[in-house]
Amino acid sequence: MKFTKLSDTDIRCVMSEQELFDNGLNLDDIMAKTDETKRFFRQLMDKAASKLGMDYGNGIHMASAQISVMEDRSISIVFHEANLEEALEHVTGGDPEKAQSLKNRIAEEVNAQKDSLPELPIDMKRELLDMMEEQLKMGGEGSVEALSEIRQLRAELDAQEANRNIIAELKAAMKKSFVVRFENLEEGRIYAKNCSSVSRINSTLYKFNEDEAYYLIIQHDVMPDRIYEGIRTLAYDFGDVVTLKAPAKQYLVENSEVLIENNAVEILKEL
Repeated sequence: MKFTKLSDTDIRCVMSEQELFDNGLNLDDIMAKTDETKRFFRQLMDKAASKLGMDYGNGIHMASAQISVMEDRSISIVFHEANLEEALEHVTGGDPEKAQSLKNRIAEEVNAQKDSLPELPIDMKRELLDMMEEQLKMGGEGSVEALSEIRQLRAELDAQEANRNIIAELKAAMKKSFVVRFENLEEGRIYAKNCSSVSRINSTLYKFNEDEAYYLIIQHDVMPDRIYEGIRTLAYDFGDVVTLKAPAKQYLVENSEVLIENNAVEILKEL
């Protein structure tokens, strides 16, 4: 994990997907912000405070988290503490009684709704925020700060929705695969050597009992699309790329001898 102090109120934590798994969580857990996730976030904040020398009394504590999934599937979490006290002082002209009154109102009108937002569909959350905004606009003094809080909630929803879309696309990509048929093992070996730009490919090599040919099944897994499409196009030069529906692929697997079960392309390179 890598922690970076972005400002007095913002820090970023970047971790690998494996580090997330090692803590008993996955991407879905992080996006859903479950109780386990909240506990994990608190642990991250403790680590951040220790590594960055931050004082909770003057710096960040658990407030909001903006989560992003990067191209290499590492996870970036930016923790942000809204400097509410300074904002209240500005809005109320430094009047402590007005500041406290406004703070209580924000807690009632916004924070109570915020606690329930994760349990609702995103569209419904947006509708609730719209209703809250209309009520606050009619409420008079103090609405500027409350509206600012609502804008922050909307930004969090936008980030959450965007990341859910990214995760859905990644999951769909991981299910993709292609099958390439080789008449002999030498064809497969030469193909693998021409995939030298890829360090590791989720792949299995079979020998099909019915035609004595060799079949290499390559999974998209987490490799970038451009690499997946590149090695798929390359396969046409050294073998036959065959299109198999799920039942046919299952039949192939069940009636073949597994020659190399894991990382077949990398192993073929070394033959």
